Amino acid sequence: MAITPSAPSGLPPVPASNKANTFPAKYLSNERLLLETKPLTTPTLIAIFVVAVLFGSITLFLFTISSGYTFGVIVLFLGFLVILPLLSHYWLLTTTHYAITDQRVIVVVGRLSKRSVSVTHDQITAIEVIEPWLAKALFGIGSIRYSVPSFSYSTILWSNIRDAQGTLNFVVQARHFLSKYGTFKGYMTQASMIGGAVAANLGQAKQCWNCKLPLRPTARFCRACGARQP
Repeated sequence: MAITPSAPSGLPPVPASNKANTFPAKYLSNERLLLETKPLTTPTLIAIFVVAVLFGSITLFLFTISSGYTFGVIVLFLGFLVILPLLSHYWLLTTTHYAITDQRVIVVVGRLSKRSVSVTHDQITAIEVIEPWLAKALFGIGSIRYSVPSFSYSTILWSNIRDAQGTLNFVVQARHFLSKYGTFKGYMTQASMIGGAVAANLGQAKQCWNCKLPLRPTARFCRACGARQP
């Protein structure tokens, strides 16, 4: 179950209304969920199907030839070598969960033996979206990379995310409003207070071309994502 809240331009992103029952990690008692999602497994399933059909067809053809049995066994073995990593990757994707709260960014991997990684918002120094052309064109997916210099791996990756750019915009705006208003309570109070005022003044401001955050007409850089403005 994936929860992807919407965020009207200029307004604090709307938190998830409930927690997905399938999320394998426990949240802290004092934190609030903003977003839960999972990677898309369809591309990997298609790759497994194509490899199985291709190598299976070649193997059956060689088995029908009197002198092709040995080559058929070799092709079958090569097919297993190719498909096993794909099956492993598929299993990894099905057991991977992503979440962002008002305190942390979380990745949980595994079903029988779980591995959970989380970093606080102040540890993240940069966020970028990666959208390979073919993956975006065929499946509408991409990846989000969080740069965390203090973390042992230096980055945290959310891969195979539907609408990666839209999810990035949500995360950037949520982090901006949380950093500005401090606590989740202040975040939500301010959201209700400024909602009408911001919406009324949108026509007097310009938006960041990257994250769509409203900016002053004279702003040269976005205060949320850092993008240089035209």
